[in-house]
Amino acid sequence: MNMSSQVVSFTHPQQCHENDVAEVVLVHEPGIEALFGSLHASGSLFEKPVNLQKARENHEGFRDVLTKRGIQVLTVRNVLEMHCERNFKYRVELEVTFKDLALEGLRYQLESMEGDYDLTAQQIHLLSNTYKRECLQTLGTKDLIDIILMGPTIRLIPESINTPLRLEKLSMKPLLNLTFTRDQQIVTNRGLVISNMGSLQRKRETQIMKYCFQKMGLEVLGEIEAPGLLEGGDFIAAGSDLCFIGVGLRTNEFATNQMMKNDWFGTRRVAVVRDLFDCDQQRMHLDTVFNIASHDVCVMLNTLIGKNSPERRLVTEYTKGADGLYHVSKENIELAQYVQDEGYHIVSVTVSQQADYGINFLNIGEGTIVAVDESTARTLLKSGVYKGDVDLIDYSGMTTMYGSVHCCSQVLKRRRSEVNSKYHQELPNSNQTRDASFGTGGVVIVGPSYVLGSNKSNGSSSSSITKRVPLSEEQQSSRLPASQNVFANSSTLVRIRSNFSQLHSALEANGVNVHIVAHYPHEKTPWGMFVSHIVYCDGGRATFTPLDSKRTAERKERLVDLYQSIYGQDHVKVLDHKSAEKSYGNACFVVDKRQGGSVYTTSDSNDAAAPIVDRPIKVIRVDKQDKRQDSVLDLVLTNSVLFIGSKFFVICDHFVTDRQVQDELQQAGKQCIEVSLEQRNKFAVNGLVEMEVNQELILFASNTAWGAFDDAQRRILEQSVSRVVQVGVDEIEEQWGGSLNDLISIL
Repeated sequence: MNMSSQVVSFTHPQQCHENDVAEVVLVHEPGIEALFGSLHASGSLFEKPVNLQKARENHEGFRDVLTKRGIQVLTVRNVLEMHCERNFKYRVELEVTFKDLALEGLRYQLESMEGDYDLTAQQIHLLSNTYKRECLQTLGTKDLIDIILMGPTIRLIPESINTPLRLEKLSMKPLLNLTFTRDQQIVTNRGLVISNMGSLQRKRETQIMKYCFQKMGLEVLGEIEAPGLLEGGDFIAAGSDLCFIGVGLRTNEFATNQMMKNDWFGTRRVAVVRDLFDCDQQRMHLDTVFNIASHDVCVMLNTLIGKNSPERRLVTEYTKGADGLYHVSKENIELAQYVQDEGYHIVSVTVSQQADYGINFLNIGEGTIVAVDESTARTLLKSGVYKGDVDLIDYSGMTTMYGSVHCCSQVLKRRRSEVNSKYHQELPNSNQTRDASFGTGGVVIVGPSYVLGSNKSNGSSSSSITKRVPLSEEQQSSRLPASQNVFANSSTLVRIRSNFSQLHSALEANGVNVHIVAHYPHEKTPWGMFVSHIVYCDGGRATFTPLDSKRTAERKERLVDLYQSIYGQDHVKVLDHKSAEKSYGNACFVVDKRQGGSVYTTSDSNDAAAPIVDRPIKVIRVDKQDKRQDSVLDLVLTNSVLFIGSKFFVICDHFVTDRQVQDELQQAGKQCIEVSLEQRNKFAVNGLVEMEVNQELILFASNTAWGAFDDAQRRILEQSVSRVVQVGVDEIEEQWGGSLNDLISIL
């Protein structure tokens, strides 16, 4: 289609609901840039090797289907070409606007040579931007666009005969994934927002799309700023009252917070769908596991459904209050339950159907979808709840690039449909800020990052007895240097996420109100999961303790915000590491929570505890000689040698040098369980957490910790509580030397 004379007839991009009628769609046919990507599929973020000819045929077929349905289809290349041939102004504008992509994207470099080489004036000129500009200005418009999409680097060698410079090598940085026009921006009920993409390979794509929107005269609300990350595949429009935004591998909460702060979603409610336990590349975006097929039907991957699913997604709902700001109104609602509560029927599909892009269809309005997987289409049509139409197309050539028709299209304008009228109502802002179930009790846990620091300490043995030890601060710092990372899809990290999923399930299954804070790779805080090292909670107050300066970043602003929302700002303190001795939250200060009970600490003096605790402070004298490594430990964390329950306490007498602690706690009527160094190293102390839930006293114990006790010790524990709940966190213990008492902050 020749767009040289085409004029876009609207200026305000908007989509209220996925089931509204699509009128204008932006796509990008894979060109020569994708050819180079197909030469190494994995390195180009493709799923499989690509047959580019077939991919182009598939893409053309997709565009034809949309056009036959009366949809105006725009392509990125034709928008860039638009008006350039009949108005020289647009040709010059293309060159100037893309100086970073064309002029600077085209690079001249001297190939490295031995010895010094004095360049002549002519050679210097032939390496300059002036000469580069001369070359670019002579190109045809289509060729200039190819340069923009390819990002070539020409490596040259000086010559003294024939030519001043000889081309030695040619390399490219092509925009391999521009064809996925869903991701570079989102179009909401309010308008168009430019993304900030996490992949370095995709950063330049947003610049191209911005120019396209500028050239079409479309309004842009704003851009996501770092550290916010946002990709359009995580956004699902669901009306004036509600939208869905996924948070996980490609989009983070820094971006969603920016969106809400600026009111760019344009809805009263925002459902933030958090991927905390799965984080798999096959399910990178929300639109790969969840999509809306009609006004009351959605499609969802079956392995996500259910509170105990290891791949479940959790929804935190934000509602705009009377103050015009968004506040948490619901938290940790399983996605399937949430969408059912919103009135949608769920058609579940299998893992194989999802892998064949059955969920990544495009709803073009009023229940008509463009789908690529026949099996999923049959499931939907046979469901009994879906009453729409399906345009089934062959897209097998395109899906090898890791996306389907929803990924490959950006709907810029939808017409509101009467069938969706209930979703178009703009309800008034609510005075309610939290639902009644949120409460002020419960626990806080911090999810694992998507990358993991190396589990190899400097020169340490890899045997389990060496690794499975509650660590001192120096050992922790040396175990996970921030510069050493393994990939997010590693089997180790998969097992760690599984541990975290089991922990969350165990807590919720036993009635515990769980607040989860996400943890991101760019923060470079591999120890961020150990929330009890970060904050001290007691008596309705929380104090963020003065960590070592290297770990201060773990005290995330959003973590402080969470505690302030629970306790109130006046009951949350944040201590600077410069104003007080370093300490590590409830890991340093173990509380005897009975009336008048003390706080026990292995810190050398009361000075560290004085600004933090309001109870009597008892310093435990410990032997810091590390006989395993023939060294002296800087700090033995208190929760690794002492655990205090309501009716019992566990203590490792290997470290404690006198019996004062035992005597005091026994006099208070608590039974003593003394454990050996070997038991302590199997987390018999900090593998325990005791909580009162619905008037029941529950002891949570890691599988490793429970297995470390002998029969007599287990009987004491069982007799002291209503029940014991075992939790599998063995991979976290193995890799990080911490257990339940490090992972859980009791509010």
